[in-house]
Amino acid sequence: MGYRDTELQITFQDTQHRDFFLQCLGRCGSTDTRHMTLFYCLGISQDLREQTESVYDFDTDKIQTGSLLSGHFSGSSEKALRLAVSLYMDALPGMDGEMGMEEKLEESSRYAAHNLFDCEYAGYFWQALQLRYPGYC
Repeated sequence: MGYRDTELQITFQDTQHRDFFLQCLGRCGSTDTRHMTLFYCLGISQDLREQTESVYDFDTDKIQTGSLLSGHFSGSSEKALRLAVSLYMDALPGMDGEMGMEEKLEESSRYAAHNLFDCEYAGYFWQALQLRYPGYC
């Protein structure tokens, strides 16, 4: 699976994934586990790397939660985005008061482990969990 950076002790999909991860950490100025996990997940797929500015605001250090509902991403990239955002925020985004109960249940089910990990990026998602919770994984 992928490319193992022996210096960082992290498995990346490829060198573009690693370079993106390091560039974003440098740009945001933080290497805490939340930021490491966010940029690791956003770097997994090319389409997420290309749309990072629509997901994360480097100036305010905030997630653009509308990106989850924008329809720009699908399949495995959408799952990587959902994992990135939920691990960064420690919450389920987009669960505002405007949604009805049925909509909230449907949206929250998209964050369930069986929905997120059922894709080609599952091994990288495990690495993301190890980055976010290093004392437990």
